Amino acid sequence: MRRVITIAATLAVVLVVSNPFAAGRAKKVVEVDDDFYNPASLTIKEDTTVDFTWVGEGEHNVFKNSGPGRYFESDNSEETGFVFSHKFKKPGNYTLGCILHEDMDMSLKVKKRR
Repeated sequence: MRRVITIAATLAVVLVVSNPFAAGRAKKVVEVDDDFYNPASLTIKEDTTVDFTWVGEGEHNVFKNSGPGRYFESDNSEETGFVFSHKFKKPGNYTLGCILHEDMDMSLKVKKRR
């Protein structure tokens, strides 16, 4: 019985630690692939962090082309596994792009948290 309780307690800790919503930390992942974002459009709630994760082999960056709040831009990278994180605090419609690839863009809608 003690072993069952220990396993259950360990599993509960793993679930809480790995849960992206634990302690109010919402998180989404967008893949930065060779000349496109996956997904190309996304809707999230305000105060959500988006991890832009490089999965392709080409050099890219992420920048805010339009939308509310301050301008942001990642470093250029061609390293698979590189991650740039940005927390979207203001509701509105954003257009994100890659300075190195004019046609590489993404639309992001940020809704108010209720």
